[in-house]
Amino acid sequence: MPDTLLLADDSATIQRVIEMTFAEEDIRVVTVDDGRAAIERIAADPPDIVLADTNMPEKDGYDVSAFVKADGALSHIPVVLLTGAFDPIDDGRAREVGCDAVLVKPFEPKAVLHRVRELLMQVFPENRQIHLLGPHSGQRKNRLPHCFLRHAVSLGWLCFWELTLSSSTHDAAKHRC
Repeated sequence: MPDTLLLADDSATIQRVIEMTFAEEDIRVVTVDDGRAAIERIAADPPDIVLADTNMPEKDGYDVSAFVKADGALSHIPVVLLTGAFDPIDDGRAREVGCDAVLVKPFEPKAVLHRVRELLMQVFPENRQIHLLGPHSGQRKNRLPHCFLRHAVSLGWLCFWELTLSSSTHDAAKHRC
């Protein structure tokens, strides 16, 4: 059974990029346009991971993360906040709501894929394997070392920023261009 990724973002472009990124993966993408719809969906049918934009109408990604992390039955679900390059992340609020990571748009799709797989592996490590697709064959290659996934990936002008947050630590953002 595939994992379910809930994407809460009001940008049709981001929705399409995420859907295309996970199209050939064992991850089913469910999209909603705002935080209120995300909270309703999570309550009705909890996903395995949530990606939520910090700038949405009504309820935002911070509200979605707070909802997930405040419920003991849902708090294990990783929540990744998505923010625009020119929309500053509220570090204090991000820590307060317990999000698991922050991705800054624009991002490299493969970096998102790797980050999602890493977070899913942390939830159920005995059932997860992280693979990298070969550049030409479409065949799955050897497992990636866990530490590799901690670094940003960059191709051309697209950059990926990663900010890992936890209740006790706040790692510095990692950036490569």
